[in-house]
Amino acid sequence: MLIGIDGGGTKTALVLTTDDGHILSKYTGEATNPADIGVEECAIRLEKQLDALLKNFGGREIEIRSIYA
Repeated sequence: MLIGIDGGGTKTALVLTTDDGHILSKYTGEATNPADIGVEECAIRLEKQLDALLKNFGGREIEIRSIYA
């Protein structure tokens, strides 16, 4: 599986796909621009958003081949 992340100053969009591009899950959450909120807060928000994206697929225990951010 693959994860794509588009983080910015107003929102963050995440998508989980199969290797051939079939979308399994989407999530939109809070902004994650570290220049605005700091690196520590950015990491906290991304962790929560990834948990939400993956919750129906085994959470962080699933095998992810690649993450594009």
